[in-house]
Amino acid sequence: MNISKIRVKNYKSFLDSGEIEIKNNIFAFIGQNNTGKSAILDAIQVFFPSSKKSVILENYHKSTDEDIEIEVWFSEVNNEYLESIFLQDKIDKQIDTIKNIEEQIKETDNDNLREKLNKEQSKLKEIRENGVSQLIEQYKIKDETLYLKLVVPKSGKNQYKLINDENIKDADVKKILPELRVIPALRDPKNESTAGTNSYLKDLLQMLDESVQTSIKLDGKTLTYKDLNRVLSEETKKRSQNLASAITKYYNSAIGNKDYRIEIESTVNISKGTSYNTVLIDKNNPGVRADIMNCGTGYQSMIILSILETYVEMALNRSNYILLVEEPEVYLHPKLQRRMIDALIRISKSNQVIFTSHSPITVSKLSRSDIRLVERIDGEAKVCEVEIKKVIDELGIKADDILHSKGIIFVEGKDDEIVVKELIRKLDESMADKINVIQADGCSKLKWYANAEVLINQKYSVPTLIIRDADVAEPLKVKQALVTELVEFLDKPQYDHYSQEEKEEIREKFQHSIIVLDDHSIEYFFINKDLLKEFVEDKVKLDNALQCYMCQYKKQLQRSRAGQNGKNVFERFFQPKRFLEGYPDQSSIGREANEISFKNRWNSLKESCVECSNELGIDNFLEIREALIKKTEQISREGSNVLEYLILKHDLNYLRECGMGNFIALIDSFLQRVTK
Repeated sequence: MNISKIRVKNYKSFLDSGEIEIKNNIFAFIGQNNTGKSAILDAIQVFFPSSKKSVILENYHKSTDEDIEIEVWFSEVNNEYLESIFLQDKIDKQIDTIKNIEEQIKETDNDNLREKLNKEQSKLKEIRENGVSQLIEQYKIKDETLYLKLVVPKSGKNQYKLINDENIKDADVKKILPELRVIPALRDPKNESTAGTNSYLKDLLQMLDESVQTSIKLDGKTLTYKDLNRVLSEETKKRSQNLASAITKYYNSAIGNKDYRIEIESTVNISKGTSYNTVLIDKNNPGVRADIMNCGTGYQSMIILSILETYVEMALNRSNYILLVEEPEVYLHPKLQRRMIDALIRISKSNQVIFTSHSPITVSKLSRSDIRLVERIDGEAKVCEVEIKKVIDELGIKADDILHSKGIIFVEGKDDEIVVKELIRKLDESMADKINVIQADGCSKLKWYANAEVLINQKYSVPTLIIRDADVAEPLKVKQALVTELVEFLDKPQYDHYSQEEKEEIREKFQHSIIVLDDHSIEYFFINKDLLKEFVEDKVKLDNALQCYMCQYKKQLQRSRAGQNGKNVFERFFQPKRFLEGYPDQSSIGREANEISFKNRWNSLKESCVECSNELGIDNFLEIREALIKKTEQISREGSNVLEYLILKHDLNYLRECGMGNFIALIDSFLQRVTK
């Protein structure tokens, strides 16, 4: 469940923000100081009943007597979400009842038990269907979208309203909304490192109290306060060690080395409560122990982020979160800013992240659709669409060093980079270090457009290939949209010195340089029985599993391109990466949760697969997929990537025969162009 749209009226610098659409899991507001960026994040906090932020008289826009209104639309309020929030206990209890009857049937199979089983299964279906229907009616949910409006009058009680303007209780709003977490611009590392009131660390420890079984045993003995204090101290130390280990992992990832270890020292006193102290230890100098409060403010910011990442990972099995971050780059060196935004992007794969920023490094990794510019116009805060060129210039987003290459190949992500580089080495080892292969993150991020501008300024003199995944869009439309966005640069005043003929030449070069893959992504080329046969012992089962996958892949891709699949459905359950590798980009808890959802989704397709000629069906598909994932995990543990492994293992002719012929020919053709 994510925020998909917000609107703020009469709050702080906003008379009316208009409807601000938030399409993806990560979203940024940029703009100069005092334009109103923070006011939007504050309004979101005011909206959530679990938040402690409240409205004061000074918050009413220009002292207006009009009510403050904060409208929020939430997407993906689907059956699965509603069940997990409201019905899970009933469902789990009913499933246990069904399992008990099934066990009895195994021992004594009779008609009475089978009749009882049918009744309980019908009851489970009824719990799900009736429960969800009632919730949809109660909250007036339509097309998996929930609309809520908070009205804050100057006098009187706050009110929440549904889309039909009907009032709804605060308690009912609180029940359905996801958790809200906030990292403010003014950091309070002391509060965090000591697990102060409302800190992320305190929340973490409370969560551990709920999820980790204690080893305390009474054995009929009445414990004295001294005994209880001792046992609780031992338990707290165990929890603190587990927590410190998790935070250390994220902290080392953030700073880019493994030289430090974080320890959390705990002191338990039943009469006074539990206190914590966070210490940073240099592994190279074990005797050096630094209290976090004595470290630089930048590293303190990374500690807060590390704690937050740990919280998110451990809480993934409970619910999803909406994270608000004010200026994540504050106090950070550019290198750490890059790690900060990478960390936020990782978090956004499972939780929505909304932040404000002034940083070109932070914003450069986002798409234009994921950014809004907040400006002050005639004393009013306005939220505007961003103009790529304006953002690049104002924030100083820099291009990669691309002009000293023999040739440039822009690709989508890490896997694409690995595949292209390894194929270049196989085709012509001498060109491996002369072709600059750059991850462009989908050719939609602002950093990509900064690179494109450099190419235009140089009249596109460097041979360039731009390889785009089609994802769930029509390839031709993807190409046309990208060409249109790129050539918009040519209409800017700074290119007036180019003749019309020169502009047309640049347009043509872009047109010929962009290649959009017909299928979803580059991993599709590796879904081939001859490439994967070494991973599975039973070749018949493998062949049937691949047939099963291809059948649903094509069907679901077509549905997605026709707009019939919900947001991210194809990405979560049908893209080639999920078949071949599972969810390696998720935390361990996230992987487990996604695997359960994956199996449920595919099992739900059994009835619609009756027309398929596949003999073994979806059960076999899930079995073979599990074997493939185990093999890819093994390859990963050995320090390789499964795509890299398969390319290195086979020669070019074999790869061509396995369905990669056209893609290899594309790379080979580019190399020929570069070496002319």
